[in-house]
Amino acid sequence: MLKKICLGLAIVGLLQFTSADAAVVVVSEGIYETGIIGRDFTRIRTKDGVDTIETNDATIIAQNNIDNDFGVYNGDNVTYTHQLGWAGLSGGSFTSAALEIAAFGVTGSDDDVFIGVNLDQFVGTLTNGEWYTAFFSISTFDLTVHLALLNDFTLEVLIDKNGFLGGPSTIFTSTLTATYETGNVPEPASIAVWSALAAIGGVVTWRKRKMLHAA
Repeated sequence: MLKKICLGLAIVGLLQFTSADAAVVVVSEGIYETGIIGRDFTRIRTKDGVDTIETNDATIIAQNNIDNDFGVYNGDNVTYTHQLGWAGLSGGSFTSAALEIAAFGVTGSDDDVFIGVNLDQFVGTLTNGEWYTAFFSISTFDLTVHLALLNDFTLEVLIDKNGFLGGPSTIFTSTLTATYETGNVPEPASIAVWSALAAIGGVVTWRKRKMLHAA
């Protein structure tokens, strides 16, 4: 009888032993500098569609290591850091990421973008804008081949303006968006079935030993 029960549970277990769907989390951090006179920062952090908004300039500048040239119309380089540690991600890995930068005054194809701890990983050049939009442009960089740089949940960014070849540019928006996926885990139903099988297996072994001793 126990053998039949074990066989039945084994079949059910094989049918149900599927992994739960991997949990996919989409997170983003957008840094915006919209001040016309003086600096005026806003930061929007989003996790699974829920926004957390910060407007304190000092907090944003300190937490994101924003230098004095972010949002300033000049020819100096810009450095800052995107942070994703606030999202509480663990037990998985990043599967995709993209960096979007918006700027005015992009005209000379000379605004190179670098990322990484040493700011030496070249990802592209800001797209030129048009004169009738004050040379405004939005540039998006696919970071799929650089996902290892996000392992510490930070992304250091350098925009090298390379002098005044195309005129000064103003970096006023940067947004990092990433997809994080956790590993598969067994379904609770599967765990219960295989736990029952283990228990019954123990009973069968005990009965066999008892019968041998009796003989």
